[in-house]
Amino acid sequence: MDGFDYSATIHPDDFDHVLSQMAEAIAQNRPVTLRGRYANVSGDWRILQTEARPRYACDGRFLGMIGVNVDITEQESVARQRELMLAELNHRVKNTLAVVQAIAHQTFKSDRNAPPVNTFLGRLGVLARAHDILSGVNWEATPMHELAREVLGELSANQDRIVTDGPPFLLKPKQALAIALALHELQTNAMKYGALSVDQGTVSLQWRLPSSHSLEILWQERGGPPVVAPLRRGFGTLMLEMGLSAELNGVAKLDFQPDGLQCRIEAAIEGMNV
Repeated sequence: MDGFDYSATIHPDDFDHVLSQMAEAIAQNRPVTLRGRYANVSGDWRILQTEARPRYACDGRFLGMIGVNVDITEQESVARQRELMLAELNHRVKNTLAVVQAIAHQTFKSDRNAPPVNTFLGRLGVLARAHDILSGVNWEATPMHELAREVLGELSANQDRIVTDGPPFLLKPKQALAIALALHELQTNAMKYGALSVDQGTVSLQWRLPSSHSLEILWQERGGPPVVAPLRRGFGTLMLEMGLSAELNGVAKLDFQPDGLQCRIEAAIEGMNV
């Protein structure tokens, strides 16, 4: 445009756009606003916003463009972070609503042996508590010990009858939500029909890490009424055997042993020791 070699200062990906927009504005004698990445004296790329307008002589002749470049690198970075946060929030909200929809559908469709509203609210409550834990760690990772304590410690009367044991371990958000719902269903079932429905019953929750990419969880009930396999599969069973398996990329097996229900979960995970 003016004989200066801009290729040394304008980022290659922005070069054609910047020069074509400016050339078009000059050809039409009109103002222009454009953005591009430019190299500073240190060789770092900075985002500049150019505001240029035509300059005229007293007789009306077009003399060229006059304007200013404003460094907006930081503002663009903040705006980009905000966009990413909103996109992530939108994704999480959609996923959460999908979980709520599934819970509502299965609860009011098939759970005829318990008050549907109370059951539904209980499931939403554990989902909310899991969200609280994840929010406290910025949705990055949740300690397995903390998740188990929060979910299973809801009813203080059962705290001394549920023993948990396993190595320190961090769960990804998706894993934490799935396991929280699973533990809630197991505890609710134990309180209604299993070991926690009688004073002498106990529950053992253990987990281990056979490898850096696998997790095993074992829920074992003892001392409760004789166990009989249900005639139909309720929401809890479906979630454990199908939904949980899909969410954790693994398998969940319910074994209705006469002396106590056992649930074994084997999952491929991306968590890590702490």
